[in-house]
Amino acid sequence: MWLPPPGRLCCFGSEPPSSRFIIVSDYQWMAATLIDFYINVFAISVWVAYKESSWISTTIWIVLLICFGSITTCGYITLQLFQVSYQDPIYHVLLNSHKYGIAT
Repeated sequence: MWLPPPGRLCCFGSEPPSSRFIIVSDYQWMAATLIDFYINVFAISVWVAYKESSWISTTIWIVLLICFGSITTCGYITLQLFQVSYQDPIYHVLLNSHKYGIAT
């Protein structure tokens, strides 16, 4: 398989016919970044699915997490923090108060 020189990015049609995909020379960093991103998305998606009361809102939040990553995470956590009083313990943010009958 043909690979571009280190530090070079090739796109469709600019290299030999065998390279029909975008190739990045530093595969280890790309793999580590993707693995890190998807592990984070999975962990936060599990928490969102646990916290949300409907599958529609859960699906919307998970799609937003996949598309926008950290920005969506910050927004979701901010919304969760606005739903509790400053006097409430932190587990009100982490746990689903609807499932356990926790008064907010």
